[in-house]
Amino acid sequence: MALIAFISFSPLVFEKFKTYNAIISNSKQMDINNAALFYTEEAHSLMAEKKLKEQLQHIKND
Repeated sequence: MALIAFISFSPLVFEKFKTYNAIISNSKQMDINNAALFYTEEAHSLMAEKKLKEQLQHIKND
């Protein structure tokens, strides 16, 4: 009897598993995207800082 109940409910369990798995996969991808965005912004900030320092150095030399 329990086996019949398990077999009849297993598609529901499988669907929930797929849904949870998709949510976990999406959140991992969002974390990766957020990290990439952070490091890209950080790199742009460092490049802007370097350019600013170079411009200030040129002003001091003039």
